[in-house]
Amino acid sequence: MATAGAQRRLRLAATGRGRRGAVPAAGPGGTHMSSTPAGPDPAAPGCPLPRLPAGDAQLALHLPLFDQVDAHHLDAVRSVREDNETGLLTSADLHVAATVLRLTGHTGADLAAVIARVVAAARAGSSCLRLNPEQARLLRSHQQPDGPGPGTATGTVALVGTADRPAPIRLVGERAYLDRYWRLERAVAAAVLARATTLIPVDPAALRRSVHTHLPGPDQHWQRVAAAMAATRPICLLVGGPGTGKTTTIAQIVQVLYDICDEPPHIGLAAPTGKAATRMQSSLADRLAVTAPATSSPMLIGLRARTVHGLLGMRPGRPPRFNAANPLPHDVVIVDETSMVSLTHLAAVLAATRPDARLILVGDPDQLASVDVGAVLADLVNRPVDPAHLAAARLPAVFASGGGDGTEPGDSVTGQFPDPADVARAVTRLRIGWRFTRPIAELAEAIRGADEDMVGRFLDRYRAGREPGSGPGTGSAVRWWPLAADQLGRLTEDDLPVLAGDVRGQHRRVLAAASCGDAREALRALQSHQILTAHRQGPFGAQRWAHLASPARCGGIQRPGHSQRPGHRPVQR
Repeated sequence: MATAGAQRRLRLAATGRGRRGAVPAAGPGGTHMSSTPAGPDPAAPGCPLPRLPAGDAQLALHLPLFDQVDAHHLDAVRSVREDNETGLLTSADLHVAATVLRLTGHTGADLAAVIARVVAAARAGSSCLRLNPEQARLLRSHQQPDGPGPGTATGTVALVGTADRPAPIRLVGERAYLDRYWRLERAVAAAVLARATTLIPVDPAALRRSVHTHLPGPDQHWQRVAAAMAATRPICLLVGGPGTGKTTTIAQIVQVLYDICDEPPHIGLAAPTGKAATRMQSSLADRLAVTAPATSSPMLIGLRARTVHGLLGMRPGRPPRFNAANPLPHDVVIVDETSMVSLTHLAAVLAATRPDARLILVGDPDQLASVDVGAVLADLVNRPVDPAHLAAARLPAVFASGGGDGTEPGDSVTGQFPDPADVARAVTRLRIGWRFTRPIAELAEAIRGADEDMVGRFLDRYRAGREPGSGPGTGSAVRWWPLAADQLGRLTEDDLPVLAGDVRGQHRRVLAAASCGDAREALRALQSHQILTAHRQGPFGAQRWAHLASPARCGGIQRPGHSQRPGHRPVQR
């Protein structure tokens, strides 16, 4: 966020296929080209094009959208040609840039190139483009109207604005935004800040009693933090990696809210996709049935997960049914998989949620991002915090096992304290993985943090067997089998005895359960061992490892003539 965290920007990879991250874009380069009227579109006789600046932007209009632009038309601006060849710029980007220039009365191939890159950044999922000094100077020179232009009666209009001055392009420091995304970022930042710095009055004794009833264990400290945050703030960001218990924590938060509210809260559930919404509702129902079997039925009545579109009443060509003027009726709104929610949709959710309602955003900022513009969850979780807000970052003392009356948000059992910056951000990070063991969690954390040294030390430790039971062939949760590149093409099941043994055992358990008609146990056995690959083909791909791990090659039983369909293979890509 411009005012609430690191920006989402395009990262230019060597292949030119980068998607999100910082974008030090290439310099404009080239020379200005004279303006000439555009001729009629040969693809549509009798339908003349509007007047456009001559050069790349004009010529791109004669090319199919999203096709690479012929290099002959881009020789005048070398950097544009290079970006087009790598797929970073398309004719659609140049088309939009040309239209913006025409509407504001400006000309220039260099200017069109910079605007096209801003458009391309948005198309790739970034809300802004970080400019180099030359590009920033070029845009600043067009912040004021500068004489007559072909599209206006009195001259050109401002093409480039600032944080306080509207214009098609907003230049804020070294970052260039399309005006729409600048306004959306500001709206989200203001709404989140207002909610994060507001407290909802609750009965401290009732909150403490409920939290310790539903979350009594010393290993549930961060769940208690999440429950206190959700109970006392109009917004709570619950984040954590896979297997950290986000769904279970949501169920526990629902129970706490039912305890402390005078009336049963009206809860709305949403997720970015229909599949995610269905999974959310099913998982929440299962968790409530386990954690609160006696009281889960009233809680589940009316709990219906929907897509974000469905929750807001979005219809093509119409404004959302629910908005700031007509807010959602829910007392609590819980959005799962928030990392996949776009900037546009999160702005709409914030606008439609009543100021006195609780908004709980759940997700993993390191997982899938939105296909549209914005990595909003990651930005909100890591946004800078005003020092004045740090001093006021306090949570009710609901963590001490004895139910003490202290005021600091610490845990007398574990000695763990939430980061004051996270408290100010209304963020709770679930840090304990329940789906896998500590070594796997450590390795995953090192990989996510791009800590090459830690990954190297970790693998060396487990290869050398320096920890008890950590070497190859032992019962450790992590085993590293280093293989040379030339070995991969010649691998057989004999080279991977542990893998072969695991697959044989799994296959026997699946067959035994299926033969007895125990479908649940068969599915549980099927899920007990999986091989995950990053690619579909090649020596590290799913096809190769599915072949190595297939029950037939590992000594399992397979019906004659039975060919495994992709969904039945023990490998996932």
